[in-house]
Amino acid sequence: MSRGMADGGAYAVCAVAVLLVAVCAVVTTTAVTATVVSAQPAHAQEEDAAHKSITIRMGTGDDGLGMHVTHILGPSGEPATLRLIDAGTILGGSITVSAADAEGGATPSPTTISAVDGTATIPPSEDDIAVSYEITGAIDLTGDIYALEFSHPRTTVFVMPEDAGAIFVNGRLVELEGKRGFACHGCAMTLEYSTSEPSSVTESVEIRDYMTFTVEIVSHNAGVGGFGFDETAGRITFQTDGAGPQFVTVNIPTDLMHKPFAMALDGQRTTFEGSGNETHTSIVARLGSGGDVAVAGTLAQHIRMQQELQLARHSDAPQEDDSIWVVAALAAGLAAVAAAVAILITKRRFSRHESRTNRTRTRQSGSGIPGISLHIRPPTAPFQRV
Repeated sequence: MSRGMADGGAYAVCAVAVLLVAVCAVVTTTAVTATVVSAQPAHAQEEDAAHKSITIRMGTGDDGLGMHVTHILGPSGEPATLRLIDAGTILGGSITVSAADAEGGATPSPTTISAVDGTATIPPSEDDIAVSYEITGAIDLTGDIYALEFSHPRTTVFVMPEDAGAIFVNGRLVELEGKRGFACHGCAMTLEYSTSEPSSVTESVEIRDYMTFTVEIVSHNAGVGGFGFDETAGRITFQTDGAGPQFVTVNIPTDLMHKPFAMALDGQRTTFEGSGNETHTSIVARLGSGGDVAVAGTLAQHIRMQQELQLARHSDAPQEDDSIWVVAALAAGLAAVAAAVAILITKRRFSRHESRTNRTRTRQSGSGIPGISLHIRPPTAPFQRV
């Protein structure tokens, strides 16, 4: 009863975690695997097998769509019920049971048993037991991206194919950092990865006429085109085509832009992972489909200084031109005033000269007697007596 209460308490804690947490965190545990801790625990069916570990090797079979599952169980003096991984179909419906080796694998000379309704009855054993089977039909392939919908309550280690490139769990990048795989704790997840070579496009970014940078866009399951760069906004834009999930990595020189970064698809913010070194920053994202992609960052300081210098030069230029026009306008105004003054002076001189001339004429035509002027009638006709 105490064990049942403990299990019930554990599931209650998990249920609370579902309500409080909605993201996956990625941490490292051992030299072999990186661990993904999920906040969405799967519901467990009853079983009494003493589990020690579950390991799934991804990408088995000729088509790379298979999964090889190995359960390591502790010793048991009685038959135990094992709940099998509920994904796809168990190849041939058969399960092999053998003693486990020191590395958690199966030893030769296994015993074959059958699966019934997603469970298997494991015989008693004084040693650890390895239970193995092959699953098909659980992995989907879209373009060059593999996808698996997985749900299991126990910690499960996923060993990825050696040629797996970008790996995403629930849309978030998983970095193995040289390790073979990762462990998922009680998770309900969507695992996506690609084993093919990605396509790569390099574009040149020119800043004015004095600097050129190279931006690389690496993609899985997507074509890339329509590249552009907005120097004023510090934004890279491009389009991806194709349907279905896409993995996109944008490698940006730190001499061009640096963090903080933001990314959007068709105008809507999207999640991404950023990493880098002294020379470049890599923006990695899982996109649901093709569309217009924008990556905005902070322009490098030397570029901002050049922008400010260009702005200062541009703002000074109109002021110099305006001063020239102001001087020209003042000169034209002064010239107009001078011309007006000259005209007034000329008129005054002419008026004075005309006044003097009139007075002279009056004196010449007078009778010499004050108050009397001499009037001379023009000779029109002979005098007539009256």
